Amino acid sequence: MKVRSIVMALLLLVMAVSVISYYGPVAQAAEGKIPDAVCGMQVDKASALSAEYEGKTYYFCSADCKAAFDKDPKKFACLCAAGCKCDHCQGKAGNCACAQKGKGH
Repeated sequence: MKVRSIVMALLLLVMAVSVISYYGPVAQAAEGKIPDAVCGMQVDKASALSAEYEGKTYYFCSADCKAAFDKDPKKFACLCAAGCKCDHCQGKAGNCACAQKGKGH
């Protein structure tokens, strides 16, 4: 009986750790985090460096990433239309894969 209780407790612990590790990035995005448009690093939207390009705002973790964007914004700009469901537009990836492939949707 004691062994069964220990096994159940361990199983619950493993499940709790799984839930926390799965929802951690979701909570981070909800707290104002957004990927850097150049390197993909998660940055705090409120305090990050930013640049406007073709009506969209892009965020950066450092002056180096912003400088790379400013030098060639087309290389990093998102070509997606409003409402796009790609990882970039959902805040899950830094660089827009659509832009890298040269196609928007």
